[in-house]
Amino acid sequence: MTPAMTAPEPGNMTVPPMFGWGSIAILLTLVVMLAVAAFMVLAAGRADSGRSEFQAWLAGRSAGSADEPQPAGVAGTGALESGPDGELPPGA
Repeated sequence: MTPAMTAPEPGNMTVPPMFGWGSIAILLTLVVMLAVAAFMVLAAGRADSGRSEFQAWLAGRSAGSADEPQPAGVAGTGALESGPDGELPPGA
């Protein structure tokens, strides 16, 4: 006859607490490394793809129309713009 099984002591763990977590940690590390690599590849791509269109849009917005009166000191009126030598015009 086989001996009777004794009940395990309370708190006695037969399976290590980190059992199976190693593969999850490896998988998570690989996913993070893949994400970082993808980000670096995408960031190294052409940076000016939409920038020229955006710059053209900004230039069109800031140009204004010739009929609009612009207050003194706003770029484009010539009130506070410097000349070719970098000095302000007389009376400014």
